Amino acid sequence: MKKHSYLQKGFTLVELLVGMALFAFMGGVAANFFISALSFQRETLAAEPLVDRLSFSAEYMSRALRGAQKELNSPACLSSHGINYEPLGENGIRFINAAGLCKEFFLEENQIRERTVGGQSTPLTPKEVYVEGLKFALLGASQSDTLQPRVSFSIIGKAQGTGPESQHVLYLQTTISQRRFDIQE
Repeated sequence: MKKHSYLQKGFTLVELLVGMALFAFMGGVAANFFISALSFQRETLAAEPLVDRLSFSAEYMSRALRGAQKELNSPACLSSHGINYEPLGENGIRFINAAGLCKEFFLEENQIRERTVGGQSTPLTPKEVYVEGLKFALLGASQSDTLQPRVSFSIIGKAQGTGPESQHVLYLQTTISQRRFDIQE
């Protein structure tokens, strides 16, 4: 006799409520994860122009500094004979590039700028990228040492993100050595 067999095939009200609560909790966790991933992607995409522009500037300056030449004639570009690089205060550097032109890289109005001495300066970074700091450190730049010339520089750049309180900051630092061997003359 199977009078009450249909009652044993279903779920109780408590089981249904627990199941629905677990399903809602797992759905909330998944939705929160999805929203966080979208927010992270949005912020990453907003920071991409900062990284691209500062990386371009650093690579451009590195190539130019790597090809620098020593001042071998009577000083026309650099302050004395036999030096490879010359600091321009704390935020700039002067050197003779591979083509023999006297070049400068420096920070002005929160932009990294390049100038051929005697000419107009041109920006290497756009106005949207706020360059807070540009510092150069020289090692082996004179004839009085036996070190291969090296230049280390660091850049601190900022850009506004998509949110009202979102600001991206990038610290970039590199060290390059001069391509030509530093032979005493």
